[in-house]
Amino acid sequence: MNRQQRRRQAHRSRHREGQPQGDATSERRLDDALRLHQRGEFERAEAIYRNVLRQQPDHTDALHLLGVLRHQCGASEEARELLERALEQVPSSPDTLYNLADILLAQGKTAAAIARFQSALSLRPDFAEAQISLGVAYRADGNMEKAISQLREAVAKHPDYAEAHYNLGDTLRIQNDIAGAKAALEKALEIRHDFPEAANNLATILRNEGDIEGAARHIENALRTNPDFAEGHNNLGNIRKAEGNVEDAIPHFEQAVRLHPGFAEAHYNLGNAYLATGRIEASADAFKKALSLNPDLENARAGLSEAQQRQVPRWHFAMMNDRARNEAYDQAIRECVSNDTTVLDIGAGAGLLSMMAARAGASHVTACETVEPIAKMAGRIVHKNDLAERITILPKHSYNLKIGDDLPERADVLVTELLNAGFLGEGILQVIAHARANLLKPNATILPKGGTVYAMLVESERLFEEDRTSEACGFDMRLFNEFASAEYLTKRINAYPHKMLSDSVEVFSFDFLDATQKPEAKEIAIPVTADGVCHAVLLWFRLNLTDTITLETKPREDDTHWRQAIYLEAAPRRVQTGEACQVLAQHDCRYISLKLAAG
Repeated sequence: MNRQQRRRQAHRSRHREGQPQGDATSERRLDDALRLHQRGEFERAEAIYRNVLRQQPDHTDALHLLGVLRHQCGASEEARELLERALEQVPSSPDTLYNLADILLAQGKTAAAIARFQSALSLRPDFAEAQISLGVAYRADGNMEKAISQLREAVAKHPDYAEAHYNLGDTLRIQNDIAGAKAALEKALEIRHDFPEAANNLATILRNEGDIEGAARHIENALRTNPDFAEGHNNLGNIRKAEGNVEDAIPHFEQAVRLHPGFAEAHYNLGNAYLATGRIEASADAFKKALSLNPDLENARAGLSEAQQRQVPRWHFAMMNDRARNEAYDQAIRECVSNDTTVLDIGAGAGLLSMMAARAGASHVTACETVEPIAKMAGRIVHKNDLAERITILPKHSYNLKIGDDLPERADVLVTELLNAGFLGEGILQVIAHARANLLKPNATILPKGGTVYAMLVESERLFEEDRTSEACGFDMRLFNEFASAEYLTKRINAYPHKMLSDSVEVFSFDFLDATQKPEAKEIAIPVTADGVCHAVLLWFRLNLTDTITLETKPREDDTHWRQAIYLEAAPRRVQTGEACQVLAQHDCRYISLKLAAG
């Protein structure tokens, strides 16, 4: 029952069934309270109702009206108790039975609600609200056949009652009788033009049928009638999204959740809209809110998973589970860190290297991570491992760290793993140079200290087909290669059928202790060791953590999480054993490029 119906019921109860139960002053005060109640001044009305009950605890009208008010305020259990007390005084009151049934229905006690609605109708057969609500209760109980029958009966008995047509339409819509639902909802709006719920449900049907313009018209009318109609804002957001205007949809979803914070579907829709516009963190928050309100909302769970994958790429898991990498870093950190050492961890991720440093005896570790959700999780992990007093996690870029604010002093040791399959892709040279100039002591230890990249020639038609095409079913498809990646692919070469056509040849070497790294370009000769078709040049690297501890991404049976960088050739070239293939190699301190020289 909506608020207007409750007020009407409260008013009717007071004037039909209320009998003088005290002096005239009490009755006048109840009349005053009812007027306040109907105007929505609940606090003042409640104070009067309770004052009357303090003087006359069994006053039927005061019990009844206070019960209706408390239900409107969301205190359903207290409301139920008040109405049951009122019913003890007047057991044959159809209005009290009806309002009690309404509360039971809201509490999910459908069987008890149905019994009370039926009792109310037995006492007053022409009770329109009870006839409609009985149909709604049957629907909530899963008995759709009885629900439709009851609502059709309500429509027949009360053809000018818009709520009857509305609830019949809503029930038919659930049963997928779209034509019947549309007719009923249109009739409800014909009877009562200012019926936002009916307009909203009709708009949903029209939107699903593809009549976006008609749907928008009905929703806009509904919101003109009631600008605070959360369901209407949610629906208009869906319509704007269907029109392709996701940015225009967002304010409506935001308004829906402001008006109705417990509206799980609106939080889900807002999450989707944020996700579609690249607001990943906000989208994750919206999906989490939707799931907190409705844990069974599987679409929200899927949306949250997608948002989290965009925030936290899956390679984080592979990295944390890379035993060879972990053991090498742990050993190197133990060599470099002592009890009086301060450590800076740049690109901390989940905080694993920071915790290694703390375990090795560092007096304090300051860690920075630019992805805020990951930084927050790192903080939780550090706390769970009882290291929160020795490790500070900062959700910011190292470029924004300040000595005196974020670090008490320059650090003795830098640990980082800003490396990808192509070695330079995460900006490790620039980050280390900035840290040396601004965040580290002059003779600070840098871990890793450098690395060397190597190239090999590879034949792999299957790998080539990952990002290139030529012919399909007799058709020339090569024009589609305009969409091929201009960068390398990150792949595990051993996952594809392949043949190595050369040994490894050194390409570039990087010293992270040298602040004068500059771009380079050169042509290198790679001797061919096997006949075949060169589809790609493969890059792998050897990382020097210390003078004695290294890690390699060279293809092997148990590859590291980094995998290899694969530079596909635009035009694969046949090569023969004994020849030397010329490879053009260059880097700009941020990206390494490899390709076969023309010839």
